[in-house]
Amino acid sequence: MVVLVTGGAGLLGEELIKRLVMKGHSVRAFDLPTVDFWRIEGLDKVTIFKGDVTDSDDVKEAVKGVDAVFHLAAIMPPTCEKNRELTMRVNVGGTENLLRAVKDEVPETSFIFPSSVAVYGNTASEEPPISENHALSPLDYYSESKMIGEDLIQDAGVTHTILRISGIVGAEFFELPDVLQYKADQRIEFVDRRDAAIAF
Repeated sequence: MVVLVTGGAGLLGEELIKRLVMKGHSVRAFDLPTVDFWRIEGLDKVTIFKGDVTDSDDVKEAVKGVDAVFHLAAIMPPTCEKNRELTMRVNVGGTENLLRAVKDEVPETSFIFPSSVAVYGNTASEEPPISENHALSPLDYYSESKMIGEDLIQDAGVTHTILRISGIVGAEFFELPDVLQYKADQRIEFVDRRDAAIAF
């Protein structure tokens, strides 16, 4: 099977790509030309595809001949909260481009999308667990973009899976932002990126 992974150079993309290769699949790793592909360069059965999900020509070329699309590319918090227009252009517009290309080029392709539990809004005062049937109440640009993405996918008429994932963490060292995007009374649940990749 040939699999397209958008956002393939990211931490979740890397983990997913390695697992797909271990399962015997060929992977097309799609990400911006400016990012570093060092984590996946040289892996057997992985082809690097440098492009932009906001460019319909790049996307149309990337989906040709694929059997599944894992659409991980997105602007993430806290960066996405600085510019709503950019967040919507990438997170929503990129999803629209992919869906259009899939329908035109490979309509039998499966479309897998990581949404977020953030689409539920602030559930701190509610009794857990929160089910997938909970009303959606996005509180920021990121969760709004994910909710819109879900709607687009469900209305597109493509075979799809949407996973609402908790905050993904890994064991790497990184510099924390000045402000964390959490409220004092917020219940926070994290998932290891390896487990998220297994779920995909």
